[in-house]
Amino acid sequence: MQEVRTFVEKFVKTSDEEWAAFRNKLQFKEFDKDELFLKEGEVCKHALFITEGAFRFYKIVDGNELVTAFFFTGDYLSDYQSFLTQSPSNYYVQALRSSKVYLISKKDLTELYNNYPNFEKLGRLFAERLFLTMNRRLDTFLYETPEGRYAELVNRNSKLLQEVPQYMIASYLGVKPETLSRIRKRI
Repeated sequence: MQEVRTFVEKFVKTSDEEWAAFRNKLQFKEFDKDELFLKEGEVCKHALFITEGAFRFYKIVDGNELVTAFFFTGDYLSDYQSFLTQSPSNYYVQALRSSKVYLISKKDLTELYNNYPNFEKLGRLFAERLFLTMNRRLDTFLYETPEGRYAELVNRNSKLLQEVPQYMIASYLGVKPETLSRIRKRI
């Protein structure tokens, strides 16, 4: 659980009382490879902190999996839109390998926000971080070529390229696997 505290304290410093309140709300869970954290149509009731493992967000459109995001050890993960609005998700969230996480429910997180200003600040900082990540991803699709998106991905997250199958990376980049092979040969 120390890795969760270290992650949280990158954003806000917590007192022992605040940390104890937060720690008491967390639930440990293990996911097997390919196990789903969330299915399309379900409401995302938890956010999680990945202490070991990897997950992907994807959607199925016309029978094809479209990968929209990857998350790794040390990341915070939730279908934030579904989590905030408590409405059905448009995505699947799947463990790419055996993974260990700590979960917190929307109800418990809201309680922490109401009782501890530091956690309300933490929520704001997570939302800002998510906004910047999504904005950067949108910009790459609007203004970059597939080669540019791949180069940006290599510079930003080389771990992704080592841990994720190539067909998933191709989907994430919005290209076919054979196109990704040609891009990789040119770069």
